[in-house]
Amino acid sequence: FWLKLDQKRVGRTIFTHFTPTASMFDFSCTACNPPNPTANTVKVNMEDIAKRDADADAKIKEEKRIKEELAAKEAARLVAEKEAKELEERRKAEEKESQRQQEERERKAKEDDEAASAAEEKKRAEQEAVQLKNEVMAWLKKQGFTAVNAPKKSFFSSTYALHKAAEAGNVKMVGGLLEQGANPALKNSSGKTAQEVVMQKKKADSHQEVLALLTAAADRA
Repeated sequence: FWLKLDQKRVGRTIFTHFTPTASMFDFSCTACNPPNPTANTVKVNMEDIAKRDADADAKIKEEKRIKEELAAKEAARLVAEKEAKELEERRKAEEKESQRQQEERERKAKEDDEAASAAEEKKRAEQEAVQLKNEVMAWLKKQGFTAVNAPKKSFFSSTYALHKAAEAGNVKMVGGLLEQGANPALKNSSGKTAQEVVMQKKKADSHQEVLALLTAAADRA
């Protein structure tokens, strides 16, 4: 309701006078003045409500579907990533094992080759040793020596096979005699070792290899 007020000031006292409006005293009854059905009735369209509910349900379902689809894709991605990682690890492990086996084959092949070479070298050395021994024995017999360290006497002198071979500059025979146990410290009837015989006859220059063999043998003795 709205009030219309008129105010007047008389001295210090304020008198307020209001004039009521007609609307303030509207005591009309509803039986005499029934309400307007059109103005007071709220119209409800059930089809619109059903459509809005259906749209809301569809939106919720669509959001749920999208969410589930994204979750499924993420799960599939994680599975694929895990499988790829495991596959790569297996590949690396197989590659490493293959490399190890290859290295093992190469190592074994190398050892086999070295063993075969060593066996062949040993066989060759043994054959050469046998051949040299036979040559030494034949040379001793030809020179009149009965053994490697046995002296050969002639009238008032005596000498040894090592002295004879050294004086002749026979490098192969000096080496063979030493291998067969010839003693480089033995002295002939003149009191000379084979090394001293070579030095005495001033054959050191032409008999350098022989002298080297005798020196080395004397140092080992």
